[in-house]
Amino acid sequence: MASQNCNNAQNDIGLTIEEKQWLSNNNTIKLAFDPELPPLIFLNEDNEIEGITGDYLNLIAKKLNVKFEWIGNKTLEEGFEAIKN
Repeated sequence: MASQNCNNAQNDIGLTIEEKQWLSNNNTIKLAFDPELPPLIFLNEDNEIEGITGDYLNLIAKKLNVKFEWIGNKTLEEGFEAIKN
């Protein structure tokens, strides 16, 4: 019981009830980014996000129990246009 409470405390990052509900309803978050900015962010041969940003996104995804998914934009401008809609 004590270790369960400890784990819950570690996973609590201070989200509001509304934020937790939104994440629960939107467990895949779509991303647009410039796919050619190594070492910050780039795609591997399996179109998975890698680089420094990819490492952070993986940590955030685990903490929030979500998945980040690239929308497939070729340029940053194309990505901005896609997320406007």
